[in-house]
Amino acid sequence: MGAMRLSKAVTLFLLSLWIGGAMTFATVVAPTLFNADVLPDRTLAGSVVGAVLKRLFVVSTDVLALTSIVSLLGWLADRRRPTPMGILLALSAILTGASIGEEALRRDMVRINIEQRNQPDDASAAVWHAKFMTRHRLSTSIYSGALILALVGVAYGASHGAQPVRLRRRPQKAPVES
Repeated sequence: MGAMRLSKAVTLFLLSLWIGGAMTFATVVAPTLFNADVLPDRTLAGSVVGAVLKRLFVVSTDVLALTSIVSLLGWLADRRRPTPMGILLALSAILTGASIGEEALRRDMVRINIEQRNQPDDASAAVWHAKFMTRHRLSTSIYSGALILALVGVAYGASHGAQPVRLRRRPQKAPVES
């Protein structure tokens, strides 16, 4: 298997791994924890989701950074023209940046949530809640956009087969006799 094909296979595997984790969190973990039958207190549910997101961030960023490195190596293996590996490299770098940005938002949301709980009256708490919800919507949009982008990337990478790198030998010239 050529370097580019191996790189593409590993890149698609890592992107698929990230997609699986993201979809599991978004469709199973978070909705289950915010269900009143599981955790009756939304603050507790938010704390648990925050702790899960913290761990998911570390794993996601590591997987996406590794994907970027593997994509870069695959692209370098065949730099003659734009390739699916070049597209996947750009995609991986964008997803890594989105993951880091989302983590910054998550940290800000934790800080805002603490401030909201420490407010002496409902009016002040409502202001902090509005700040929290603005960041939550932004975070959800980034997460959803990254997931869609990753799905498109995997579909694109899988549909554009990487050709093995073939090293052409130059024909040997016969020695010139004088």
